[in-house]
Amino acid sequence: MRKIILLFGLILFPLNLYATQLRSGAKVVIGKDEVVDGNVAIGCRNLVVKGKIKGDLMAGAHSIKIEGEIEGDFWGIAQDVEIEGKVKGDVRVAGGEISVEGVVENDAIIFCSELMLDENSSIKGDLKFGCGKADILGVIKKGVEGAGGEIKIGGDIEGDVELTCRELIILPSAVIDGDLYYKSKKEILVKEDAEVLGKIVHTLPEKKWEFKFPTFPKILFRILFLISAVIVGIISIALSPKHCLTIANSIKEGWWQCLLTGFIVLFCVPIAVVLVSITIVGLPLGIIVFSLYLILLYLSGIFFGLFIGEGIFKIFKLKVSPYWSIISGLVVLFFLTMIPYVGWLIRFLVLLFGLGAVVWTEISLHKRRRQDEKV
Repeated sequence: MRKIILLFGLILFPLNLYATQLRSGAKVVIGKDEVVDGNVAIGCRNLVVKGKIKGDLMAGAHSIKIEGEIEGDFWGIAQDVEIEGKVKGDVRVAGGEISVEGVVENDAIIFCSELMLDENSSIKGDLKFGCGKADILGVIKKGVEGAGGEIKIGGDIEGDVELTCRELIILPSAVIDGDLYYKSKKEILVKEDAEVLGKIVHTLPEKKWEFKFPTFPKILFRILFLISAVIVGIISIALSPKHCLTIANSIKEGWWQCLLTGFIVLFCVPIAVVLVSITIVGLPLGIIVFSLYLILLYLSGIFFGLFIGEGIFKIFKLKVSPYWSIISGLVVLFFLTMIPYVGWLIRFLVLLFGLGAVVWTEISLHKRRRQDEKV
C-alpha cells in the first residue's frame, strides 16, 4: 500500500505551481525587514507577518496576525485572524474571531463567528460576510452583502447594503450612500444622526425549509458506500497498519498543516490537471494524476474515520484493534453526515482533513527519508 500511496506524490506538483515557498512549524514569523518573493503557503499554530510578501499568502493556523504588507491575495483559515497592515489583493478568510484594523485594497469575503471592522479599517472593494455577530465601523468603498445574527453598522459605506439577519442596528456614526435592503423578523433600529441616503427596504424571512427524510434509494446508496469504505479500510490496515495509524495521528498532531494542505490539494489539482492536459504529451499524465486524485478523495474519509475511531476509544481508555477503530469511526461519520443543515459541512471538513493528512504524512515521511540518507 505504501508504494501505491507514494505515487500520490505526483499530486503535490500543484503546490509548486501555487507557492514558491512552503513553511510550517509551531510559530512562523515573517520579520519586519523580511521580504518574501512570490506566493507562500504556511501551516503552523501561530503566524505573524510583519514584513512584506510579494505575492499571495495562503495560511492555516490557530492564530494569524498581519502587521505588514501582502501584495497579492490573502487566503486564511484560523481561530483568530487580525489584519492590521495592508492587503493589496483580495481577502478570503474563515475562522472564529476576525478583526480588520488595516487596509484591504480589493474585495473581502469573510466567514466567522465574530467580525470586527475597526473605525480605522478600509475595504476598497466589496465586503461579503457570514457570521454570528458583526460590527462594521470602517470604510467600505463599494457594497456590502452578508448574513448574520446581530449586525451593527457604524462606518461609511459608499454602495448598496444587502443583509439577512436577526437584528440590525445603524449607529449614529453610520453613513450609507446607497440603498439598504434587509431581511429580518425585526424592524431595523436607526440611531439618531445616522444617515441612509438611499431607500430602506424591509422584507420578512421566507418560510423555513422543512427537513425531508432521505429517500430509500439515497439511504441504500449511503449504506453501500459505508460498507465499501469499511472493507477498503480493513484491507488498508491489513496491508500497512503502522502507516495508516501514522496518517490518522497526523490530524491530531498537526491539524492546521492537514487543513491547509487539504485545501490546497483539493482546489489546485483540478486546475493543474487541466493545464497539463492541454498538450497531447501531458494528457496521459493528467489522466493518471486525476485518477490518483479521485482515489485520494475516496481514501480521505476512511483515514478520518480511523482518526475518529481512535479518538473515541482513547476517551474511554480502551485499547482495541485498529480494525474496530476504523469500523466505529466510519459508522459515527455515517450518522454525522446525515444531520440536516450541517451534514454537508461535516463532509467538507472530513474531506479537507483526510486529504491533507494523507498528503502531509507523505511529505513528512519523504523529508525524513532524505535526512536519513544524508546521515
